Amino acid sequence: MNLPSIRPISVRDTHEPNRTSITLELLFDLVYVIAVSAAAHGLYQNLLAHEYSGFITFTVAFFILWNAWTSFTWFGSGYDPDDLPYRISVMMQMFGSLLIAANIHQFFDQGLIWIGVAGYAIMRLASCSQW
Repeated sequence: MNLPSIRPISVRDTHEPNRTSITLELLFDLVYVIAVSAAAHGLYQNLLAHEYSGFITFTVAFFILWNAWTSFTWFGSGYDPDDLPYRISVMMQMFGSLLIAANIHQFFDQGLIWIGVAGYAIMRLASCSQW
C-alpha cells in the first residue's frame, strides 16, 4: 500500500508579486468573522443589560480568536504548503474556532465551559502541528 508522503514545507518566495488568497484561506477568514461577530453580539447584549463586565469577557474572547487567526496568517504568509496534512490542520483549526463561536453566548452568561475550552484546545493543537 502506497501512503501519501508529507512534503517538506517550503518557504514562501519574498519576491512573489501579487499572491492571491486560496479558497481555504478565505473560508478561514469567514469563520473568524462569524466568531468575532458572535463575541460582539454578546458584548452588545451585556451593554443593553447594563452589565459592564461584558467588556472583560469580550476582550478575552476576542484575544483567543485573534491569537489563533494571527498564528494562521503568519504561518500562511511565511510558508507555502498546500498538501493534505496542511488542509486537514486548517480544517481542524476552523472546527475548533467554530466550537468557540458556538459557545460565545454561554461564555458571556456562564464563563468558560468545556465546549469553548475543547474548541480552543483543538484549534491550538492544530495550529501547533503546522509549526
